[in-house]
Amino acid sequence: MCNLHKFTGYASKLTFLVNHHQFSTLGTSSAIGHLIYLKGKMMKITNMPPRALKAGEAATYLGISRRYLHDLCADGRIPYSKIGRRCHVFEIEELNRFLEEHKIKAAI
Repeated sequence: MCNLHKFTGYASKLTFLVNHHQFSTLGTSSAIGHLIYLKGKMMKITNMPPRALKAGEAATYLGISRRYLHDLCADGRIPYSKIGRRCHVFEIEELNRFLEEHKIKAAI
């Protein structure tokens, strides 16, 4: 399981606790205040735009098939990061740079 999924799951549980006031194990108002503070921090983190996209998302972003994206990677034309054995991620900045480098200027 990806760390983001674990984090999002934890954020959901924390949000539920804060919204439904289920703090029987915490006991003090300072703990409640701290949880509300953490909830706000997590909401800010999870609402950030992504820095990188998975292969399927990157292919959609570029308007190409996943297969063609993998061919471009194999040829070394698009940089990517490999997380684990099979997970390829593509930085949005690099995808934008790839699009700019392959832009065809209009003939006037």
